[in-house]
Amino acid sequence: MTDGPFVVAIDGPSGAGKTAAGTLLAQRLDATLVDTGIFYRGLTLLALRHRIDVADEDALLSLIPDLGTSVRVTDTGPAAEVLYRSRPLGDEIFSGVVDAMVSAVARHPAVRDALLALQRAPAEGRRAVVTGRDIGTVVFPDAEVKIFLDASPEERARRRTLQVGEDPGNASIEGAMIQRDAADSARPVAPLARATDAVVIDTDLLSLEAVVDSLERIVRQRVGGRS
Repeated sequence: MTDGPFVVAIDGPSGAGKTAAGTLLAQRLDATLVDTGIFYRGLTLLALRHRIDVADEDALLSLIPDLGTSVRVTDTGPAAEVLYRSRPLGDEIFSGVVDAMVSAVARHPAVRDALLALQRAPAEGRRAVVTGRDIGTVVFPDAEVKIFLDASPEERARRRTLQVGEDPGNASIEGAMIQRDAADSARPVAPLARATDAVVIDTDLLSLEAVVDSLERIVRQRVGGRS
């Protein structure tokens, strides 16, 4: 494995396993984990705090200069975090109310453009595993390794219900995922899409460990021989 910096771009829909697999892969590669969704979540949280309509693109843009990023050391390794006026926003960005609104924030073209520099900064000059929905196509189109993780809506909904402690038979979670997939795929700017040179992995019948084993093999094949 090369000692130099490189980017592993992992895309896919919600519940496909991007964050879980990306976290373990980053550990194995001694890389920084960058979950680009935290920046949309951070902006969404600020909009809610400031009572800003998430449909108001200009008002959302006015909040972005106060956002920042840093790399913090966690129990699972170095990871990007989102800051507001130099202070971490914390786990509140993963709350249910943010979940419900973040897609509306992320669909604004100017917002996506304005957040690109923040999303790229934690990976600059580092070995990084970057997860999201447009990493291989927009954020890091020249990434050395591009992966698209996928799974059926049923399986993704099952994983999400287990994650949040809901009834596995809760059909509303699957319906919400299908709705978000459609919204993310149909937006005119940076839609959820597979890069043409990405390796597709269907995770339906794979354990998390098996997914990460596959990812590590692909990375080592692509960058292991570089000097």
